[in-house]
Amino acid sequence: MRRRLFVGLTLPDKAQSSLFESQRSWPHLPGARFARELHLTLKFLGNVADSDMQGIVAALESAAVALRPFALSIGGLGCFPNARRASVVWRGVDQGFREISEAAAQVERALEPLGFARETRPYTPHITLARLRPPLDARSWMPKAECPPAFPSFQIDQFHLIQSDLRPDGARYTSLHRFLFAA
Repeated sequence: MRRRLFVGLTLPDKAQSSLFESQRSWPHLPGARFARELHLTLKFLGNVADSDMQGIVAALESAAVALRPFALSIGGLGCFPNARRASVVWRGVDQGFREISEAAAQVERALEPLGFARETRPYTPHITLARLRPPLDARSWMPKAECPPAFPSFQIDQFHLIQSDLRPDGARYTSLHRFLFAA
């Protein structure tokens, strides 16, 4: 059996509620599919055989113990590939940017010997809020959607190996393993 997996940071309920509340200031976006569960991806693994799980779990355990807990706060809005032709709308990271980037690098280093290629693009920590089909020009409404800009900060002390099940109504995520950082 194969599973679609990624390594990610889950968000506390209060942070998720604040993010969902902030979307209420957005205008109607035709063709938008809003995320139902929010997270920060450290590394996408793709379709992985069950026979590879033991090695992945061991590698991620070694990556987690090399990390220390840190505070994270949610930043401003952004779009992929850009605001003029937005297909993904996301929020970035303010406080904790360096630490989350190091966590992603640590995960990359741990999984590379198992055959998972390093990402060639620079890591951009983000929380995907919506996917837009077709892409839209977001430049006119994004500045208005920044209010209210302040989100509560929260502590990150673990990451998860997460299974992603794609469904017609959106992806569903299941944490398969939790990896605690060193205290």
